[in-house]
This record gives sequence, structure tokens and C-alpha cells, in this order.
Amino acid sequence: MDTYVFRCRRCRSTSVESSSSSLQNLHLLLGILTLGAWFVLRGFERVWTLYRLSRCEDCGRRNRWLLSLLVFFVMGTLEVGWLVYYFVEVAPEKIVRDASSMDFPDLQLDLENMELKEELDREQYWEVINYILVVGILPGVGSFIYDNWPFILLAWFGLIALVGLMAPSWYLKKTPL
Repeated sequence: MDTYVFRCRRCRSTSVESSSSSLQNLHLLLGILTLGAWFVLRGFERVWTLYRLSRCEDCGRRNRWLLSLLVFFVMGTLEVGWLVYYFVEVAPEKIVRDASSMDFPDLQLDLENMELKEELDREQYWEVINYILVVGILPGVGSFIYDNWPFILLAWFGLIALVGLMAPSWYLKKTPL
């Protein structure tokens, strides 16, 4: 039986909640058998359980920090998934097509001194920024993500598993030996 202590930020009361401790050996075995994928789900589940337990007895408010952690996990997973999908499936042809059809912005350059002959207006600034993004930055970032997408996913899910499995220890009641 695990006992957690939550302090409400609104009314400053402290609530003590208990939760039955699950079979740790079973979760460890499932984590090994699924090559760590179970730890990600277990991390989500642990934070969700803490959020459900964190209801204040006086005012009924739940721990907002745990809610924001859950939202961060879900939104971050969607964003990382979309980023990998975009740069692995959609973007390679699009980046090559956009970069090859991109024209250098029409600027008045003094090539001897490497300076502009006249000030740029707002539209020309956006043309230069767009050119640098499409021709210079996007292919480099795209190739990095394309080459390293398994490691990006492993790092993200490893972060979720680590934080999700550490979160209960932040609220666990310390008992003297």
C-alpha cells in the first residue's frame, strides 16, 4: 500500500491518499518482454493515477501540475509523431521540390563590399527569411530527422517513461524506518 501526500495550492490543506501498490515484478517483466514499450504506458498510467488521487478533500480541486504533465505528454507525443511522419513520409519530395524551384530574392547587392545598395522593405525581408528557411535550414533539419527518427522516438518515449515512473516518488509519504 503506497501513501501519497498532496498539498492544495488554493486552500493550503494537506490530503493523504492511499493506493494499492501494483505488482512491481509483473510490470518489470512486461517492460522487459515488450522491450520497454510497457514502461511508457506504465508512466502514463502512474501520472493518471496520481492525478485522480490528488483531489483536495476541502475544496475539491485537483493537482494542476499533474494535469499539465499529462497534457504535455499527450500533446508532445502527438507533435513528435507528426514531426517524424512529416519529415519521413511527406517532406523529402516537398523539400526538394520547394528548394529547387526557389529563386534567390531580387536584392540590390554591392558584391565588392558585400553590402546592400538600398534598404530592404518588409516584403523583401520575408523573401530573404523564406529563402534561408526553405533552402538552408529545412533540408538540414529534414535530413537530420529522416536519418535519426528512431532515436528521436526512443528519446521522447524514454523521457515519458522516466518522468512518469518518477512522478509518484514526488508525492510518496516518507515513513521512518
